[in-house]
Amino acid sequence: MTIKILHFSDLHFTSNDNKLLNLKDKIIDTLEAEKNIDLVVFSGDLLLRPSISEFENVKKDFIYPLLEKIDLSIDNCLFTIGNHDVDLTKRDDVTFEGLKTQIIEKKNKKTLLQITSGERNLKEFEDYVNFITNLEQKSLIENNTLYTINEILIQDIKVGHVSINTSLFMEGSQKDYGNLYIDENTLIEAFNTIKDCTVKILNIHHPLDWLQNKKEIEKLVLDKFNFVFFGHEHQHDGYHITDLYNRDIISLNATSLYHSKNEKNGFSLYKYFVDECELVIEKKEFNKHHNYFETTELPIIQNINLMKKAPKAIRNKHICSVILPNLKKHLNKYLAINLTSENNNKDIESIYVHPKIIEQTEDNKKNEPEIDGLSLDDIIEYKKNILISGKKESGKTTLLNMRPFKKQVQLKFNKKRG
Repeated sequence: MTIKILHFSDLHFTSNDNKLLNLKDKIIDTLEAEKNIDLVVFSGDLLLRPSISEFENVKKDFIYPLLEKIDLSIDNCLFTIGNHDVDLTKRDDVTFEGLKTQIIEKKNKKTLLQITSGERNLKEFEDYVNFITNLEQKSLIENNTLYTINEILIQDIKVGHVSINTSLFMEGSQKDYGNLYIDENTLIEAFNTIKDCTVKILNIHHPLDWLQNKKEIEKLVLDKFNFVFFGHEHQHDGYHITDLYNRDIISLNATSLYHSKNEKNGFSLYKYFVDECELVIEKKEFNKHHNYFETTELPIIQNINLMKKAPKAIRNKHICSVILPNLKKHLNKYLAINLTSENNNKDIESIYVHPKIIEQTEDNKKNEPEIDGLSLDDIIEYKKNILISGKKESGKTTLLNMRPFKKQVQLKFNKKRG
């Protein structure tokens, strides 16, 4: 199973921007051979200057044509707000400074969401919030000034998306570095909505390095999310990979699509192979001289096991449906009987003899002549207490040590009967 994700950031869209529209056409040409894109992620700065009309135009001239060409629903398109999407002309300075005092200096016990949705009305974010609402996404669960939450089903895998507003306390200059802020309670509040999803994505505009409370937020992110998408820095290399402390989290930075003399344009295509726990990153960089996107495939990132942070029921299902069949295939290659001759093609299932399991109650075991056999699944689903008895070497201990059986049923073993 493969999940394919397109990652864009920093379009800085303006109406009649022919250079950006040309890039859009070249992106579509580049993706012509790609089939079954599952998600498109935008990591902020859709616009150069925010307005209601410009949000409509970027949707009409860039987003919808792209989705139409790759045959993807708007429900599978994920957004976060960037500093260029904030209309600072609408900011109330008194409200802004009061909010910083209450939250950053911890002078209010209310959550940030309670403050911003109560007596506060932060109009500088209004146009962006309305833009998300007007998309009418079926995947949208929550949309407010602080965060956006989506939940999407991709090939039976539930993907949760949390977009956090890192521009809440931004002032629009390089002084923002190290001075931005994500409220910890807000992040936990948003995460709890998607905690039962198999794959958990955090989408932010500014990298975590821009936060004054980076250490606290990084701990939460490491513990709860699988992927972190971000933008803002217009990095030339087009990617940033972090396998932090072996916690199975990947941090991915998109190249800017904003065109300037000193910056390269690009985007990324990620292919996550779920069963193999491998991530392939294809960097697409625009060649201005030849007017097309060149592809560079980076080294495969291995051992990214998303199941480690999945709910227990999903992990158990994955073990039974994916890991065990693959383990059996691997073991079959090294069976002694298969190694001795090329003509032998034995399967471990045919060699291992499952113990014969029958059902008898103490009341009728002497009078019942014929008894149907039971499967392991039958026993696992059995609601009553079970006594296992049988002849020596019949497989009682092997049965008890089988992981799914051992995990889900409590058994009483009669040692006296062998």
